[in-house]
Amino acid sequence: MGNVEEYRKELEQYEKEKHVKAKLFNPKELVAKAREIQTVEDPEHGTIKYGVLTMQDLLEINSTCKTNEERSLQILYRMLKKAYPDFTLEEVRDMPMEDAAHLLTILSEKAGFLQAKKP
Repeated sequence: MGNVEEYRKELEQYEKEKHVKAKLFNPKELVAKAREIQTVEDPEHGTIKYGVLTMQDLLEINSTCKTNEERSLQILYRMLKKAYPDFTLEEVRDMPMEDAAHLLTILSEKAGFLQAKKP
């Protein structure tokens, strides 16, 4: 019976260590995640592929865009460009306004920067 109790304690210790390791923050995992192509399902447009914006994207957008409209255009362009490398800024400008606004809303909500404020 002593061996069983000893193995049980070893297993408990192993499980605790495993749980602690699973919770360790690794900033490199965030960088790797930023490079992954994401998808979101939209009833109107189907599966939309996109990339998340990075801090560098945000810095460039904020330093070069003077209006909210320019920022929105750049956000949509940069998110789609990561998944569709041949996509151009001119093509975003040529999109119907309703579709561009719809896509921007979906991608922004998915990416988390148009979340509703908590009361």
